[in-house]
Amino acid sequence: FMELGRSAWGPVREIIQQLLLAGNPTLRDDAALRSRAIVPMAEVVMHLPAEIGDYTDFYSS
Repeated sequence: FMELGRSAWGPVREIIQQLLLAGNPTLRDDAALRSRAIVPMAEVVMHLPAEIGDYTDFYSS
């Protein structure tokens, strides 16, 4: 997904934002879909989106 770049990110973000609006019935009215799309915080495992190699923090010097 990251490789697709901004041309893909924007439309996906827009779709996600629309799905999360209180007035949008897609997730609000479909409990089965909502349970598949939204993960309870207690069950979330955070991952780095990419492996960063040979990184130098410019501000640390």
